[in-house]
Amino acid sequence: MGGFPAVEIFKNDKAPWVLFIHAIGGGAGTWALQTEAFAADYNLLLAEFHAETHTERRDEPLEIENVCKRLFEMLNERGIERVHIVSLCGGSLIALAFAALYPNMVGGMVSAGGILAFNTQEKIGYMFLQFMKITLPYMLAYRIIVWMLMPGKRHLKARRAIVDGARSLDDKFDRAEFGRWVDFIAVTLDNDSYIERLNSLKNAPRTLYVMGSGDKRWLPLLCKHIHRLNNARIEVLPGCGHVCFLDRPDLFNEIALNFIGAQEMNQKL
Repeated sequence: MGGFPAVEIFKNDKAPWVLFIHAIGGGAGTWALQTEAFAADYNLLLAEFHAETHTERRDEPLEIENVCKRLFEMLNERGIERVHIVSLCGGSLIALAFAALYPNMVGGMVSAGGILAFNTQEKIGYMFLQFMKITLPYMLAYRIIVWMLMPGKRHLKARRAIVDGARSLDDKFDRAEFGRWVDFIAVTLDNDSYIERLNSLKNAPRTLYVMGSGDKRWLPLLCKHIHRLNNARIEVLPGCGHVCFLDRPDLFNEIALNFIGAQEMNQKL
């Protein structure tokens, strides 16, 4: 099967690695405001879930353990034994599962606008997604999804950035690819087993969820469920929405780098 394609930014052999996991419809360009700050001290690997050509895609549905296995193979192909993970939105669910399946490979995890659980409203929204994927042009459906995540005028800039990222993938993110990843959301809805597996570990990776104070949809839900995951905490950025890493990139980078640096220090003790 082989690992996912990725953009690699190499500093030196001694620098730790940071793996970036984007959201559905994103790509390496999602992290344009993070790469320079992180590359000063770390080697970077930016996964590209949607960068494959049509002929490389599999006909079978995506499954969480297969996605995590391909991430493992992506690291293994490069001889990377341990990474810190920075993820975005739904990518945080992939990061959580990967840490549960390959805990010895994960240092610390930072999630921007992270998701830990879905409530009834989100589950109904997912049923609507299943309908939209077969009835609407996929980019229109994607815009609606992004608007549902980031409603209101204050998030207009962030919505445009996310949609432009998906559009820039050209034919790599088409209706078929959109449909595969909408179906994949159903797989991530039930993550209890991965949370339980992480909680059972003596030295489970620590997780920092960085959320915007204006994220009215996902911040309250995360606060309600954060107690379920040991070694996890929330940092709220004022004046930010769901994509806080775009709204206040300098502050997000500072917090994320301080957290990852602390995990590196703990590892050496």
